Amino acid sequence: MASALFKTKRAKSKVELGKLYEAVSELRAAWETIAGKEQGVANLAIDQTP
Repeated sequence: MASALFKTKRAKSKVELGKLYEAVSELRAAWETIAGKEQGVANLAIDQTP
């Protein structure tokens, strides 16, 4: 990630910046999906506690 940021900064390319933005957006979406599933499992465990 740091390498991609440095490369984009050095190149000052709108194309490279767009690619980096897309990659970070995909990473954020994946993180939100995983975090949401973990939260759902935690809520299920709490709901099933006697």
